[in-house]
Amino acid sequence: MDKNIKMKRQIEEVRETLNNKLLQDILNKETINMDTLNLSWKLDKLIADYMKKKILDK
Repeated sequence: MDKNIKMKRQIEEVRETLNNKLLQDILNKETINMDTLNLSWKLDKLIADYMKKKILDK
């Protein structure tokens, strides 16, 4: 599998998980927990790595 496709798929999976966790936090009227923050940071890193790879591939 192409590395770009694999990275895109991983970003989408983490984004979906993060959205579900955020929805759970809102429905439970709790503050955002550390698991949700960690997922957010992971998603940010994946997106940054993907963008860096796209730039370097040009």
